[in-house]
Amino acid sequence: MIDLKKREDVSFFFFFQRGSEKRYDLGKMNVAFIPNVSKTPGEAQLKFNLLIDSPVKILNGRISGIELINTQFMNLLDASYSSQDIHQIIASRLTFNSTEDKLIIEETLRLNGEEKDKPITNIFIKGPAQIYDCLSLLYKLRAIELRQAEIVSLAVYYDQKLYPVLVEYAYLETVDFRKSRFECRVYKLSGNNRELPILKQKIKIQSARVWVTNDANSYLVKFQIESDEGRFFGELNLP
Repeated sequence: MIDLKKREDVSFFFFFQRGSEKRYDLGKMNVAFIPNVSKTPGEAQLKFNLLIDSPVKILNGRISGIELINTQFMNLLDASYSSQDIHQIIASRLTFNSTEDKLIIEETLRLNGEEKDKPITNIFIKGPAQIYDCLSLLYKLRAIELRQAEIVSLAVYYDQKLYPVLVEYAYLETVDFRKSRFECRVYKLSGNNRELPILKQKIKIQSARVWVTNDANSYLVKFQIESDEGRFFGELNLP
């Protein structure tokens, strides 16, 4: 399990590969896990900043945000995001009321420099007792305890909708990674969601795999997304 008593700062490199072609660098994401926000026991923040600067200009842009989660990664409590590309800036706010099992989504838009304060989305979703987004889901996989071949279904907020994502502990694998060797638990993700919104560009996905070290640290060392366009990779930036 993760040590939930100390701060953790990590970064990931992103790549893309189509078939047997070489891998193309896409960008980098920095993530900070900060426990006991405002001295509130059992809560933590995730701060992240993703910069995509690649030869594929249509994908380029920046996403950043702050999330409030509980330290058992049972659900996403609150989140604010900002995504920016050459055309628009979208600010999103998610608030999950665990007492009433409701997810409130608000979104505002700035298009070509013109600000529009009126929310373009304001949705109340009645959902299950546990809700994640893509980032908090990755941390949930670090804390989850599954035996091989066990499967759980998690509700994930994704592009203004909730999707059931099936998580299966597939196998153990020893991987050589940036001059280090890790024994990892490999999780396979699948579900009804078939589109990956990269800065509002839709890419249909097929499945995903996540590698988590099989030790007390449970480091997420890499993940892979299979799409109709090719494979997306994320790899931990080791010193």
